[in-house]
Amino acid sequence: MAFSLLRPEIWPSRCRAAPKAEQPYTEPIGALSLTLDATFFALSDPKRRGILERLGRGPATLSQLAGPSGLTLNGIKKHVGILEFAGLVETEKVGRVRECRLGPATTLGEAGEWIEAHRRAWEGRLDRFEHFVEGAG
Repeated sequence: MAFSLLRPEIWPSRCRAAPKAEQPYTEPIGALSLTLDATFFALSDPKRRGILERLGRGPATLSQLAGPSGLTLNGIKKHVGILEFAGLVETEKVGRVRECRLGPATTLGEAGEWIEAHRRAWEGRLDRFEHFVEGAG
């Protein structure tokens, strides 16, 4: 009888996938926290970073944000909504307009701590690699 890769029932048990019910759920690689994921997603878009830079100079209405960005009012609302969900921006209805301002820096602080921890880890790895290369040469 010839061995066939097309017939998994004859594969050795170590090569067979566990039945679906036996496979435990695991978080995707890189899944950090909802706060970090939302923060990095919000910061990943240049338009949203531009909105944050503009709000760094002071509060602005949605219309004031839409003008220079070249976005429609609906487009700016979507971007501001993403920034608001991440906690980077706060909005408030003032009369007939919606005013936006920077939110508390807590989410940026958490992202900064995560980046700093990974920077330190990579610096340590690169230092060890440098010592290894110098020792081999």
